[in-house]
Amino acid sequence: MAYLDIYILEVIQCASEGITSTGVELNGILVVYSKYRAARDGLSKTAKFRRRNIFHTDLKPYNTAVIFGAENLMTDMLPKLSEMRSGTSLLACRFPLPECEQFKSVAQIGEGIDAVYVYLFMTLSQEEFERYRFERTAVVRERQKYGKYLWIPFYSSGEMPKEEMPPSE
Repeated sequence: MAYLDIYILEVIQCASEGITSTGVELNGILVVYSKYRAARDGLSKTAKFRRRNIFHTDLKPYNTAVIFGAENLMTDMLPKLSEMRSGTSLLACRFPLPECEQFKSVAQIGEGIDAVYVYLFMTLSQEEFERYRFERTAVVRERQKYGKYLWIPFYSSGEMPKEEMPPSE
């Protein structure tokens, strides 16, 4: 699948699921075509496309980012991506980010040019991150069992019961 199709489909797929999505692209032709596709699919209210330089775009409003960068661009992207809020999910398509303490690798889906690297941007210590991941995994499991409207209390003291803590590596 061509880059153009992947770029458009990611934003349109999110919009079709009710998620307000914004695509940022320098190539004006891609932006015009993307807007056309969103309008054709009736998603122009939730799928937005902007002709902008990613390095001049405020990333703080977004809780998830998907980047299609060239391999040599990934290192240059780190300072810009570090402007995101803590807890933001990042999906890097085709090329992984270089090692960075702030971006915790969560998963890799596929291989080669079809690879997607999933990261969580965290301004937490490793111990805080492990606690966050443990609590988040518990919430996901419970919601899968009992439904998405299940209310889950978090440990307000900041301490997890010892028998439930994930094993230390």
